[in-house]
Amino acid sequence: MHGAGDELTGVVAAELAKSSAIAVALATANEAAAKLLSAVRPEPD
Repeated sequence: MHGAGDELTGVVAAELAKSSAIAVALATANEAAAKLLSAVRPEPD
């Protein structure tokens, strides 16, 4: 599990709460989710 959907949703909500434009909110959230997915994590046992 990586939580990319949670990351995306949370960042969109945070950006919209700051009154960012929807395009900015989505772009920022997409970048955050991509960064989360690209992080190297240990495999669970």
